[in-house]
Amino acid sequence: MRVKLKNNKSIFYYISFAFIIVMYFIFFNANGILPDNSEIMNTDIGREVDVGSTKLYVNNCEYNKDNNFMEIKLKYTDTNDFIKPELDFSAKAKINIKTKLDIKTMIATDDTYIIHVKNIPKNYGAIALKINENSNVNVNGDNSNITAEDFSLDAINNSISSTDNNGISSNTATIYCDYRRVEINNNLKEETQKYYLLNITKSQINDLKKDINTIDSTKKYNANLINIANTNINELNSQYKYEIKQEQNNTTQNINSLKAKIKGINQQNIDLQSNITLLKTKIKKLGQKVSDIAKK
Repeated sequence: MRVKLKNNKSIFYYISFAFIIVMYFIFFNANGILPDNSEIMNTDIGREVDVGSTKLYVNNCEYNKDNNFMEIKLKYTDTNDFIKPELDFSAKAKINIKTKLDIKTMIATDDTYIIHVKNIPKNYGAIALKINENSNVNVNGDNSNITAEDFSLDAINNSISSTDNNGISSNTATIYCDYRRVEINNNLKEETQKYYLLNITKSQINDLKKDINTIDSTKKYNANLINIANTNINELNSQYKYEIKQEQNNTTQNINSLKAKIKGINQQNIDLQSNITLLKTKIKKLGQKVSDIAKK
């Protein structure tokens, strides 16, 4: 009886010990087990953000977990005809807003910035990248500091439209990269200027090819519309001789309307073909640029 009681106590201790270990593991690893239901702080790919006279959007965002750095690719256009602005960057992680992260501009072309954010904490949560337009006419002072308010819901909502209360575009804006939206790429590394230029130019060529495919699809759709219109015209003509005068007048109007639409579509296709010719010429020029960069 005593042996049995002793065995029961041993089993109880083992179960209790195992329960404590499991609870300890769950408690200290809850973020890895339980879903993160906190607000996602992320600027969508392709969403336009205004920074002064600059319109930019996030083209890509990748994170190397092994080396703790993030690559953010920004596309931009500038509407200022007189002053060429420069963009300054600063970044902090949501988990530690006291420490400013290391920023390096890998390349800046006439339409692309590639930014590396380094020494990112493992459980960073989200990265806030503050962008400040430095056009040498900065009347608002230094706006590069990132505070806890930049990680508030109001700040994230306001980042969609970077304007002040007067509707004037602000010279600063913040974009966000949430760990739940960032692409993981552990092969990501710092490359040469030549590498980035080649990739940017090849990407431009691919974008132009996509534009050509889109235009071709529109031309095919237009051709289908013309076929439908011609079919309708033939049907109207076939019934014309069986109609009374009033019906014939309506039929004539319908036929003329269809012919006018066909003429307009044909002109649109001519314009679209001209655009394709221009795009192909641009692709050829960029192909030459790729060859020249590769030779350097």
